[in-house]
Amino acid sequence: MKTPFSVKLPLIIINTIIFLTVISCSTTLSEIYVFTHKIGDNGPGGGKVFYRSEKGFYVEGENYGKTCHYLEAAPTDASPTVLEFFSTGGIDVKGNSKEIGTGNKNTIAIITEGGADALAATACKNYSSNSLTDWFLPSERELNELFNQRVHPGIVTGVYWSSSDDGHNNFWGHNFSTGEQINHGGGNKLNVRAIRAF
Repeated sequence: MKTPFSVKLPLIIINTIIFLTVISCSTTLSEIYVFTHKIGDNGPGGGKVFYRSEKGFYVEGENYGKTCHYLEAAPTDASPTVLEFFSTGGIDVKGNSKEIGTGNKNTIAIITEGGADALAATACKNYSSNSLTDWFLPSERELNELFNQRVHPGIVTGVYWSSSDDGHNNFWGHNFSTGEQINHGGGNKLNVRAIRAF
């Protein structure tokens, strides 16, 4: 009589795990901005690009009313090289701002309020380079970005006006020698460097 027997065979189980990654993206191809300039490049106005933003920033006022991605500094200071903010000392300017993208709006408001006495803003508004006439006096934060990249336009020294007031009939200036931001009365004479956005 044969004895029954059993054989244990190894059971091989192959587990295959498939990882699926779902990528959700709300940005369309048309919303992705492709830079054509880098910091330090020559800008359309013949100056140096000193700021760029992929998201962009809105610039209000004459010659603008659009989203821009770059700020460009004029190749030279305004002439004469140092100017009073207001020839009459001080004028109260309403609706002034420090933000990036507000320098043009500030400049227009300063000229509207001060007329021919608004020397620094008028020098920027009247500036022309490479046939472009959309220059303006930078806001405090635009001027700060210019200071951060001052090597590109080659500004080494000098105290420059911004178009932003401190709320007390004084306007912010930036010392390019020390980096200090100081408010000055409108009767002081500081350097003026126009900028533009594109």
